[in-house]
Amino acid sequence: MSSNSGSSLGDLASLHGAGTFFALSSDLGSEPTNGWRWMLQLSRRYRRFTVVVPSSVADRVRTTERLPGNVDLAPTTDASPPVRRGRIAPAYYEHYSAWLAAAGEVMRDLQPDVGHQLVMATPYWGSTLARTTGVRVLGPVGASPMPPLWAATSVGYGSAVSELARGFAARLQVPSIRPFQAIDGADVTLCVDRGTARLASDRGKPWVPFLADGCDPVPFESIVSVDGRADLLWVGRLMPRKGGVLAAAAFIRALPHLPPESRLVMVGEGAERESIERAIAEVGAEDRISLLGRLPNSEVLRLMATARGLVFSSLRDTFGGVCLEAAAAGTPVITVEHAGVRGLHNWIPRQSMWTQ
Repeated sequence: MSSNSGSSLGDLASLHGAGTFFALSSDLGSEPTNGWRWMLQLSRRYRRFTVVVPSSVADRVRTTERLPGNVDLAPTTDASPPVRRGRIAPAYYEHYSAWLAAAGEVMRDLQPDVGHQLVMATPYWGSTLARTTGVRVLGPVGASPMPPLWAATSVGYGSAVSELARGFAARLQVPSIRPFQAIDGADVTLCVDRGTARLASDRGKPWVPFLADGCDPVPFESIVSVDGRADLLWVGRLMPRKGGVLAAAAFIRALPHLPPESRLVMVGEGAERESIERAIAEVGAEDRISLLGRLPNSEVLRLMATARGLVFSSLRDTFGGVCLEAAAAGTPVITVEHAGVRGLHNWIPRQSMWTQ
């Protein structure tokens, strides 16, 4: 499978670019933070760059963030999703899909020379680019793989059935979720995994491999030798599809085979915190597994640089920005075999000196 990119845009410094960002923050979690970094990367390339965001996000960005001088905000009206019975998608995704339609109207009015759609989650929920007249760039984006059937015991059977139904609905092109509208409406898709690249190729759409969905450089002085790294690190939201319970259980089972000083440090908050704490208490592993809650991104990067390995147990993500941050720190990644991260060591350029 090879890339199928379109023609070069040439010099962007004289052009007006615009991008849609559902979440945007310099230090509020992986998706908002990756959006912020991608916005900064894009804004450096254009004469003017307009950021299309929900009105609530625009208010917070104006008061808490420092925007580059050539960046302006274009807030959307708050869009409410239609009320439907028997919905396939969770309410959160239907709200996101409704916002995409509202953001598309703003992009139509802006008519930038180049329009970017940064995608939350997957490319299945609509497009903000369909009505723009300039060059349309989708991504970075990944098409999350469906979780395997064995994951039902970890995420719960209700969640597993919901994930499977949503994945099949997208692939079967159920009209209510406007599947593939984003890929079909783009001139080029920036694909962060091979599955998404294959999806674009199958639909005859141009694509290029892309990994820079946001990865801060790790300060060299914070990197210690491998011999000095004792902890395994897990980073993510404590929710079923992230596999936090699965990671804790796997670590507990592996304890007899690990060095005595080994610990698992888990960073993040969410609904599964109590389940993880209960699993730890049942086997008396409180001194071996630490739940640190939500931390600033700078602290996460410090932990990443000093960890023996990153445990990536997500059951549905494409590969996760944390894997790139681990690569930047030279920290190995331990992952579930089925996930989108499988084969990532072949996707990252060899000159990066990161090994599987």
